[in-house]
Amino acid sequence: MLDFDITNLRATFNRAKPFNDKNNQHYKNVRSIIVRCNLDPTLLDKNYETLKAEPCEGEFAEGTYYPKTNTISYRNEDSIDHELFHVASCDRDKANPTQGIMRFNGFKLVGRGLNEGITDMFACMANSNYKAPYMLQKACAEILGFCFGMEIFANYFKNDAKGFNKDLESKGISGFAIADLIETLDEYNDSNEILFANPDKQEAYDDLLEKFEDVLGAMNEIILKSPKKEKAAQRFKSATDIIRMGIGMSAPKVR
Repeated sequence: MLDFDITNLRATFNRAKPFNDKNNQHYKNVRSIIVRCNLDPTLLDKNYETLKAEPCEGEFAEGTYYPKTNTISYRNEDSIDHELFHVASCDRDKANPTQGIMRFNGFKLVGRGLNEGITDMFACMANSNYKAPYMLQKACAEILGFCFGMEIFANYFKNDAKGFNKDLESKGISGFAIADLIETLDEYNDSNEILFANPDKQEAYDDLLEKFEDVLGAMNEIILKSPKKEKAAQRFKSATDIIRMGIGMSAPKVR
């Protein structure tokens, strides 16, 4: 997760301790996955040299990476891998660093939904005990990898949002379709957090369902351009049917 909260950032920075032992199993697992997928671990290696970490308690997120101070906070061991993939996809030499495929449009951060999905996908590959919280976002990332190969995520590890979009366009995906997927996943991400904070509000639940269907529509448009479209559509439907059931279980109880 990306967090720009200054109070938490300062607190984390002040409490943090070095987390840069290259014998650490989390680091070794994350780096192994990147190399196994023929992707570039340069940013991971560079950022890891000065990385700091601190367990977090009582916060909304299971973990957070703070690029400005190169610090991760984590609630439990299983969330460390997720945060290390954020570390591995952050170019801290940028004036205002983001992570992965995220970019700023003015003051608005764009692409967080899909970025968290890609991060969760890799975190699950690195740690079989990790329970991905971004299930729909992860399902979309997995289908992109299935359709176009894991090399489609090369620019995630270069922190290059424009490069990521260009790679998808080279596969025949229109700029409009890419923008639609990124926007609908961001909106779904926001709606999910609103429902989490307001579990008894019917309008929050209805909004999440609407955003869920928007994501499905956007993703299916991209699947149609894939040479593996039939198998990809079956995989995506199987994954999202389970997610839809989960959303149904979170419906506000009628009193």
